[in-house]
Amino acid sequence: MNDTYTHYFDAPGVDDPRAFAATLVGDCMTPEYRDGDLAVFPPDAEVTDGCAVFVELANGFITFKRIRLGDKITLVPDNPAHKARTFDDAEIARVVRCVAVYRLV
Repeated sequence: MNDTYTHYFDAPGVDDPRAFAATLVGDCMTPEYRDGDLAVFPPDAEVTDGCAVFVELANGFITFKRIRLGDKITLVPDNPAHKARTFDDAEIARVVRCVAVYRLV
């Protein structure tokens, strides 16, 4: 059985047909982003220092953090209870900027 579900929806201001969304899990980005939020990521959005990003590591692990750009890439959680991690470019497979977040109320 396949545990992957695909849902389609319109995200205002996001015109990229390749954009994808992911449900955020955990508390590493609280208080701005919360467990259960739906974040939208268009692959062509410009990644800038300090923005929130979807990151896929070369080993297949995925995460959602703020990015710090420099000689190496540092992924920084908003929640101080979690630690930042630094990676070489070769360890990163994909980085996509978050442009919208939806929260059920």
